[in-house]
Amino acid sequence: MKDSRKSTATFTYHNENPKGWKSSGDCVIRAIAFATGHTWEDVYWDLCTLGRKLHRMPNDDKVYETYLKNLGIEKMSQPRKSTNKKFTIQEFAKASRGTHIIRTAGHLTVVKCGKIYDTWNCGDYCVGNYWTIH
Repeated sequence: MKDSRKSTATFTYHNENPKGWKSSGDCVIRAIAFATGHTWEDVYWDLCTLGRKLHRMPNDDKVYETYLKNLGIEKMSQPRKSTNKKFTIQEFAKASRGTHIIRTAGHLTVVKCGKIYDTWNCGDYCVGNYWTIH
């Protein structure tokens, strides 16, 4: 079995969950908290409050997209190579600077200063939409 905590050139194990849980379905909260510097608890509460207003779950796309927009963080379209092929998260990390929240299939992760920070290495997955933290 592959050790998900093993760091690589483009991946560092990081778990923003205050209890260290990684199977709690909180990747949205972990990613947003780590990328923005807000606490896990504050992001969770804010998403729950917004989700209640929108009648959706806190980790629903519409909820966290609205939350990020309210923070002034703009959603960017899926990046493509000049050949129109998609970037993997690892390729995006190598080419990027700064801090980004990346959406991939059913998951949010963070790329910061060229490295993926998450509880597992999702570097082989394709980048969907992303948000750049300024």
